[in-house]
Amino acid sequence: MFKSTATAIAEDVWKVECPLPGHSIGHLNSYVIKDGNTVAVVDLPWSSEEVLTSYTEALASISVNLADIELILLTHYHEDHAGAASWLQKLSSATVYMSIEDLETMNSRYRNNGAVFENALKDWLSVVGADTELSEFAVAQFRELKQYGEELPNAVALTGETDIRIGRNSIRAIPAPGHTAGHFMYLYDEQILFSGDHIFTWGTANATTRPISATLPFSSHAETSTKISKLGARKILPGHGEALDDFRMRVAEFQKQNSVRSAEILEHCSEPKSVWDIAVEGSHGRTWERFSPNSKLSILGETHAHLLELEKEGLIERLDVAPHIWFQTSITKTKEKIKEGIEN
Repeated sequence: MFKSTATAIAEDVWKVECPLPGHSIGHLNSYVIKDGNTVAVVDLPWSSEEVLTSYTEALASISVNLADIELILLTHYHEDHAGAASWLQKLSSATVYMSIEDLETMNSRYRNNGAVFENALKDWLSVVGADTELSEFAVAQFRELKQYGEELPNAVALTGETDIRIGRNSIRAIPAPGHTAGHFMYLYDEQILFSGDHIFTWGTANATTRPISATLPFSSHAETSTKISKLGARKILPGHGEALDDFRMRVAEFQKQNSVRSAEILEHCSEPKSVWDIAVEGSHGRTWERFSPNSKLSILGETHAHLLELEKEGLIERLDVAPHIWFQTSITKTKEKIKEGIEN
């Protein structure tokens, strides 16, 4: 039996670490804010019975009853961050906030048995050239995850930066697209930033294409990072893993990683190739078959996102067939981009 744990991380703020059996990372950080008589939560685990029981017990350990919760602030639509939102809203009558983009995407996962989202998923898998085995895995996983969430018909759809009152203070909802098209962050008391899945203490920039995603995930992620760097928050609290000590340093690491990876991908486009071909050839120094299915999906999405950026720069072109085929445009520009990546 696993157990969720609540840990105080600032005055009136707790992190509830919720184990998620079967999840690729294994847990979610849900955050609780108690300001005066108002209780808010930022992100919720998915809604399997064992996870919800464990989460409820962790809240009780810090004297929070489900009925006490007045605000539910969701960073994005994925089940490991929003799955239990409808469940909790029914029990507490809390007001739920999510971006208009991600709210529409989330609801598409449940309406009409998820047909709209499943078709978008299949289209994306076709565009990136995923093989039959991985495509079948992705569709089966989507169908399985649907049981861990519900449609949110009564949420407040955020359309831009918004101040939300909580007790004596306020929480600023800040658009932060990149990880998803409608990803948001929440700044509490101008000091504590709940950053969702925008940034972690490990890995690369968490921006990939998805069935329904930002048009240019890396550009959106970079613009968001620049904006967040200027806020001066003293604590950055992500949806998974530990708090970040130096946001700007992690952003600089992302920029370097992205530059190198982009140059590598461009080099692979010396001959016409699909996203799948490029991802397999440039598998981060590992044999493609050693990656888990979810890692393969992430690598395909990251590779696709880089290709879209290179296309915007005029360095590559694509044939809009299934799968899309990518190839270099200008030898001179290509050499400059590859050299830049090597120097970084």
